[in-house]
Amino acid sequence: MPDQPDFLCVGAQKAATSWLHASLARLPGVFLPVVKESHYFRETSTTPFSWANGLRRGQAEKLMGIYRQRRDLTDVHHRIEDQLKHFSAERVDEAWYRGVFSFASAGDLRGEVCPSYFGLPGHDIERVNAINPDVRVVLLVRDPVDRCWSNIRMHKKQRGDAIDIDRLFSEPGGLRIYLDYTLYDQAIPAWTAGIGDRLRVMLFDDIVERPRDTLDRVLEHIGYDRSVGSVPGAQNVGDPAPMPDAYRMRLYEELLPQYEFLKTIFPAQVSRWRDHHERVLRRAAS
Repeated sequence: MPDQPDFLCVGAQKAATSWLHASLARLPGVFLPVVKESHYFRETSTTPFSWANGLRRGQAEKLMGIYRQRRDLTDVHHRIEDQLKHFSAERVDEAWYRGVFSFASAGDLRGEVCPSYFGLPGHDIERVNAINPDVRVVLLVRDPVDRCWSNIRMHKKQRGDAIDIDRLFSEPGGLRIYLDYTLYDQAIPAWTAGIGDRLRVMLFDDIVERPRDTLDRVLEHIGYDRSVGSVPGAQNVGDPAPMPDAYRMRLYEELLPQYEFLKTIFPAQVSRWRDHHERVLRRAAS
Protein backbone atom coordinates (compact mmCIF):
# COMPACT_ATOMS: atom_id res chain seq x y z
CA MET A 1 0.00 0.00 0.00
CA PRO A 2 1.42 3.45 -0.83
CA ASP A 3 2.30 5.79 2.02
CA GLN A 4 -0.77 7.82 2.92
CA PRO A 5 -2.74 9.14 5.91
CA ASP A 6 -5.33 6.77 7.34
CA PHE A 7 -7.02 9.64 9.18
CA LEU A 8 -7.08 13.42 9.44
CA CYS A 9 -8.31 15.81 12.10
CA VAL A 10 -9.22 18.98 10.22
CA GLY A 11 -9.99 21.33 13.11
CA ALA A 12 -11.60 23.56 14.04
CA GLN A 13 -8.87 25.70 15.58
CA LYS A 14 -9.16 26.12 19.35
CA ALA A 15 -11.52 23.14 19.58
CA ALA A 16 -9.07 20.72 21.27
CA THR A 17 -6.97 19.67 18.27
CA SER A 18 -3.83 19.84 20.45
CA TRP A 19 -5.51 17.55 22.99
CA LEU A 20 -6.36 15.08 20.27
CA HIS A 21 -2.84 15.23 18.85
CA ALA A 22 -1.32 14.60 22.30
CA SER A 23 -3.78 11.79 23.01
CA LEU A 24 -3.03 10.01 19.74
CA ALA A 25 0.74 10.60 19.75
CA ARG A 26 1.17 8.65 23.00
CA LEU A 27 -0.51 5.51 21.68
CA PRO A 28 1.54 2.55 20.40
CA GLY A 29 0.81 1.84 16.77
CA VAL A 30 -0.17 5.42 15.87
CA PHE A 31 2.11 7.55 13.74
CA LEU A 32 1.82 11.34 13.66
CA PRO A 33 4.46 13.52 11.97
CA VAL A 34 6.95 15.23 14.28
CA VAL A 35 5.69 18.56 12.88
CA LYS A 36 2.08 18.66 13.95
CA GLU A 37 0.68 20.47 10.89
CA SER A 38 2.07 20.10 7.37
CA HIS A 39 -0.55 22.40 5.74
CA TYR A 40 0.10 20.36 2.59
CA PHE A 41 -3.37 20.71 1.08
CA ARG A 42 -3.29 24.45 1.75
CA GLU A 43 0.20 24.96 0.34
CA THR A 44 -0.52 23.04 -2.88
CA SER A 45 -4.09 24.21 -3.47
CA THR A 46 -5.06 26.04 -6.65
CA THR A 47 -5.72 28.90 -4.22
CA PRO A 48 -2.78 28.37 -1.83
CA PHE A 49 -2.40 30.08 1.53
CA SER A 50 0.65 32.36 1.18
CA TRP A 51 1.87 31.63 4.71
CA ALA A 52 1.79 27.82 4.51
CA ASN A 53 5.28 27.29 3.05
CA GLY A 54 7.04 29.58 5.50
CA LEU A 55 5.20 28.20 8.50
CA ARG A 56 5.97 24.58 7.59
CA ARG A 57 9.66 25.26 7.10
CA GLY A 58 9.87 27.55 10.12
CA GLN A 59 8.39 24.90 12.40
CA ALA A 60 10.88 22.34 11.09
CA GLU A 61 13.82 24.71 11.56
CA LYS A 62 12.79 25.51 15.14
CA LEU A 63 12.46 21.84 16.07
CA MET A 64 15.71 21.00 14.31
CA GLY A 65 17.52 23.48 16.54
CA ILE A 66 16.12 21.75 19.62
CA TYR A 67 17.09 18.24 18.50
CA ARG A 68 20.59 19.20 17.36
CA GLN A 69 21.39 20.48 20.84
CA ARG A 70 20.93 17.00 22.24
CA ARG A 71 23.94 14.82 23.03
CA ASP A 72 22.03 11.59 23.63
CA LEU A 73 20.65 11.01 20.14
CA THR A 74 19.26 7.54 19.67
CA ASP A 75 18.07 5.86 16.52
CA VAL A 76 14.61 7.22 17.28
CA HIS A 77 15.94 10.75 17.47
CA HIS A 78 17.89 10.36 14.24
CA ARG A 79 14.62 9.25 12.69
CA ILE A 80 13.02 12.46 13.96
CA GLU A 81 15.85 14.52 12.49
CA ASP A 82 15.25 12.81 9.14
CA GLN A 83 11.60 13.85 9.36
CA LEU A 84 12.56 17.44 10.10
CA LYS A 85 14.86 17.50 7.06
CA HIS A 86 11.93 16.22 5.01
CA PHE A 87 9.70 19.00 6.35
CA SER A 88 12.35 21.58 5.43
CA ALA A 89 11.91 21.00 1.68
CA GLU A 90 11.60 24.20 -0.35
CA ARG A 91 8.68 22.87 -2.37
CA VAL A 92 6.20 20.07 -1.80
CA ASP A 93 4.10 17.80 -3.99
CA GLU A 94 2.13 14.57 -3.60
CA ALA A 95 5.28 12.46 -3.46
CA TRP A 96 6.57 14.69 -0.66
CA TYR A 97 3.31 14.34 1.30
CA ARG A 98 3.33 10.58 0.94
CA GLY A 99 6.92 10.69 2.13
CA VAL A 100 5.75 12.22 5.42
CA PHE A 101 4.04 8.92 6.24
CA SER A 102 6.94 6.77 5.04
CA PHE A 103 8.53 7.36 8.46
CA ALA A 104 5.82 5.25 10.12
CA SER A 105 6.59 1.73 11.25
CA ALA A 106 4.94 -1.20 9.49
CA GLY A 107 1.38 -1.64 10.68
CA ASP A 108 1.08 1.84 12.19
CA LEU A 109 -2.14 3.80 11.84
CA ARG A 110 -0.98 7.02 10.18
CA GLY A 111 -2.57 10.42 10.44
CA GLU A 112 -2.28 14.18 10.63
CA VAL A 113 -3.91 16.83 12.83
CA CYS A 114 -4.09 20.04 10.82
CA PRO A 115 -6.78 22.65 11.60
CA SER A 116 -6.04 24.67 8.46
CA TYR A 117 -7.84 21.93 6.50
CA PHE A 118 -11.11 22.93 8.19
CA GLY A 119 -12.34 25.09 5.33
CA LEU A 120 -10.87 23.20 2.38
CA PRO A 121 -12.94 23.72 -0.77
CA GLY A 122 -14.44 20.77 -2.59
CA HIS A 123 -11.69 20.44 -5.19
CA ASP A 124 -9.08 20.08 -2.43
CA ILE A 125 -11.19 17.54 -0.56
CA GLU A 126 -11.18 15.58 -3.83
CA ARG A 127 -7.36 15.65 -3.63
CA VAL A 128 -7.58 14.20 -0.11
CA ASN A 129 -9.69 11.35 -1.48
CA ALA A 130 -7.26 10.82 -4.35
CA ILE A 131 -4.46 10.14 -1.87
CA ASN A 132 -6.60 7.76 0.20
CA PRO A 133 -10.21 7.01 -0.82
CA ASP A 134 -10.78 5.41 2.59
CA VAL A 135 -9.38 8.20 4.77
CA ARG A 136 -11.30 8.86 7.99
CA VAL A 137 -11.81 12.48 9.07
CA VAL A 138 -12.58 14.02 12.46
CA LEU A 139 -13.95 17.56 12.72
CA LEU A 140 -14.28 19.15 16.16
CA VAL A 141 -16.99 21.71 16.93
CA ARG A 142 -16.82 24.38 19.65
CA ASP A 143 -19.30 27.09 20.65
CA PRO A 144 -18.75 29.63 17.80
CA VAL A 145 -18.36 32.71 20.04
CA ASP A 146 -16.05 30.93 22.48
CA ARG A 147 -14.00 29.51 19.62
CA CYS A 148 -13.51 32.96 18.06
CA TRP A 149 -12.60 34.59 21.37
CA SER A 150 -10.11 31.84 22.20
CA ASN A 151 -8.53 32.24 18.74
CA ILE A 152 -8.21 36.00 19.22
CA ARG A 153 -6.68 35.57 22.66
CA MET A 154 -4.19 33.03 21.28
CA HIS A 155 -3.02 35.42 18.56
CA LYS A 156 -2.73 38.24 21.09
CA LYS A 157 -0.58 36.05 23.33
CA GLN A 158 1.62 34.98 20.41
CA ARG A 159 2.04 38.37 18.75
CA GLY A 160 1.70 40.84 21.60
CA ASP A 161 1.36 44.46 20.53
CA ALA A 162 1.02 43.41 16.89
CA ILE A 163 -2.57 42.45 17.75
CA ASP A 164 -4.83 45.29 18.91
CA ILE A 165 -8.09 43.63 19.90
CA ASP A 166 -10.02 46.91 19.91
CA ARG A 167 -8.95 47.52 16.31
CA LEU A 168 -9.95 43.99 15.29
CA PHE A 169 -13.49 44.76 16.39
CA SER A 170 -13.61 48.31 15.01
CA GLU A 171 -11.95 48.03 11.61
CA PRO A 172 -13.85 46.64 8.59
CA GLY A 173 -12.74 43.05 8.01
CA GLY A 174 -10.74 42.95 11.23
CA LEU A 175 -12.47 39.79 12.41
CA ARG A 176 -12.59 38.06 9.05
CA ILE A 177 -9.91 35.42 9.69
CA TYR A 178 -11.53 34.44 13.00
CA LEU A 179 -15.01 34.28 11.52
CA ASP A 180 -13.75 32.25 8.53
CA TYR A 181 -12.47 29.53 10.88
CA THR A 182 -15.95 29.34 12.42
CA LEU A 183 -17.92 28.73 9.22
CA TYR A 184 -19.27 25.35 10.22
CA ASP A 185 -22.16 25.80 7.78
CA GLN A 186 -19.65 25.66 4.93
CA ALA A 187 -16.98 23.30 6.24
CA ILE A 188 -19.21 20.47 7.49
CA PRO A 189 -21.33 20.25 4.29
CA ALA A 190 -18.18 20.38 2.14
CA TRP A 191 -16.51 17.53 4.02
CA THR A 192 -19.76 15.57 4.12
CA ALA A 193 -20.20 15.93 0.38
CA GLY A 194 -16.61 14.87 -0.18
CA ILE A 195 -16.25 11.87 2.11
CA GLY A 196 -19.73 10.99 3.40
CA ASP A 197 -19.89 8.77 6.47
CA ARG A 198 -16.11 8.71 6.77
CA LEU A 199 -16.52 12.10 8.53
CA ARG A 200 -17.15 12.21 12.28
CA VAL A 201 -18.22 15.54 13.81
CA MET A 202 -17.57 15.77 17.56
CA LEU A 203 -18.08 18.33 20.31
CA PHE A 204 -15.39 20.19 22.21
CA ASP A 205 -17.72 20.05 25.23
CA ASP A 206 -17.59 16.25 25.23
CA ILE A 207 -13.79 16.38 25.30
CA VAL A 208 -13.89 18.68 28.33
CA GLU A 209 -16.57 16.69 30.18
CA ARG A 210 -15.85 13.11 29.05
CA PRO A 211 -12.34 12.95 27.57
CA ARG A 212 -11.91 9.18 27.84
CA ASP A 213 -15.26 8.34 26.25
CA THR A 214 -14.68 10.91 23.51
CA LEU A 215 -11.23 9.56 22.71
CA ASP A 216 -12.69 6.06 22.53
CA ARG A 217 -15.19 7.29 19.93
CA VAL A 218 -12.41 8.89 17.90
CA LEU A 219 -10.34 5.70 18.05
CA GLU A 220 -13.27 3.58 16.96
CA HIS A 221 -13.86 5.88 14.01
CA ILE A 222 -10.26 5.87 12.80
CA GLY A 223 -9.89 2.12 13.24
CA TYR A 224 -7.63 1.85 16.29
CA ASP A 225 -8.63 -1.29 18.18
CA ARG A 226 -6.18 -1.45 21.08
CA SER A 227 -6.97 -0.54 24.68
CA VAL A 228 -5.59 2.74 26.01
CA GLY A 229 -4.51 3.84 29.45
CA SER A 230 -4.94 7.27 30.98
CA VAL A 231 -6.02 10.20 28.84
CA PRO A 232 -4.03 13.48 28.98
CA GLY A 233 -5.63 16.71 30.07
CA ALA A 234 -6.40 19.67 27.88
CA GLN A 235 -3.53 21.12 25.86
CA ASN A 236 -2.78 24.81 25.10
CA VAL A 237 -5.38 26.05 27.54
CA GLY A 238 -5.72 29.74 26.84
CA ASP A 239 -5.84 32.67 29.22
CA PRO A 240 -9.37 32.65 30.66
CA ALA A 241 -9.65 36.43 30.23
CA PRO A 242 -13.27 37.55 30.42
CA MET A 243 -14.91 38.55 27.17
CA PRO A 244 -16.09 42.17 27.18
CA ASP A 245 -19.84 42.38 26.68
CA ALA A 246 -19.50 44.51 23.54
CA TYR A 247 -17.22 41.90 21.97
CA ARG A 248 -19.59 39.10 22.94
CA MET A 249 -22.52 40.95 21.37
CA ARG A 250 -20.63 41.56 18.14
CA LEU A 251 -19.45 37.97 17.80
CA TYR A 252 -22.85 36.58 18.71
CA GLU A 253 -24.58 38.69 16.07
CA GLU A 254 -21.99 37.79 13.43
CA LEU A 255 -22.20 34.08 14.22
CA LEU A 256 -25.95 33.59 14.59
CA PRO A 257 -26.07 31.65 11.26
CA GLN A 258 -23.57 29.17 12.70
CA TYR A 259 -25.74 28.51 15.73
CA GLU A 260 -28.73 27.98 13.45
CA PHE A 261 -26.77 25.48 11.36
CA LEU A 262 -25.27 23.61 14.30
CA LYS A 263 -28.70 23.34 15.89
CA THR A 264 -29.54 20.81 13.17
CA ILE A 265 -26.73 18.55 14.44
CA PHE A 266 -26.45 19.27 18.17
CA PRO A 267 -29.78 20.87 19.19
CA ALA A 268 -29.45 20.45 22.96
CA GLN A 269 -25.87 21.71 23.13
CA VAL A 270 -26.53 24.69 20.86
CA SER A 271 -29.48 25.65 23.01
CA ARG A 272 -27.21 25.68 26.07
CA TRP A 273 -24.61 27.79 24.25
CA ARG A 274 -27.17 30.35 23.15
CA ASP A 275 -28.87 30.49 26.54
CA HIS A 276 -25.52 31.25 28.15
CA HIS A 277 -24.60 34.11 25.80
CA GLU A 278 -28.08 35.62 25.86
CA ARG A 279 -28.21 35.45 29.65
CA VAL A 280 -24.86 37.26 29.92
CA LEU A 281 -25.94 39.91 27.44
CA ARG A 282 -29.29 40.48 29.17
CA ARG A 283 -27.52 40.94 32.48
CA ALA A 284 -25.13 43.42 30.89
CA ALA A 285 -28.01 45.41 29.43
CA SER A 286 -29.99 45.63 32.68
